[in-house]
Amino acid sequence: MHRLTLTAVCASGALAIVAAPAAADERTCRGTLGAITVDNLRVPQGATCTLNGTRLKGQLVVERGATLNATRIAVNGNVQAEGARSVRVASGQQGGSMRAVVS
Repeated sequence: MHRLTLTAVCASGALAIVAAPAAADERTCRGTLGAITVDNLRVPQGATCTLNGTRLKGQLVVERGATLNATRIAVNGNVQAEGARSVRVASGQQGGSMRAVVS
C-alpha cells in the first residue's frame, strides 16, 4: 500500500498541486520483535535485535557493532549489515539482496 502526500502550492495566483510519495516508516529495534509487519527496520550501533516471525516490507539495516538474531523472517527488500558484530538468520525469505560484513 502506497501513501500519497499532496501539497498545495500557490504561485503567481495559480494553484498547483504537487504529489510526493510519503517516506516509508523506519522502526528501530533494540530488544525483541515478534510476528508483526514493519516497513523498514534498523538495528542501531551497538544494539542487539531479535526477530521471530517478523515481516519487513522494506529493508533491514544492521549498523556497526550491532547484533541481529532472526528466525522465520520475511524481508521484501535488502538486508544490509556492514561492520556488524553478528548477523544470524536461522530461516526466512528474502526478496532483495543481502550484504553482510561483520567485524
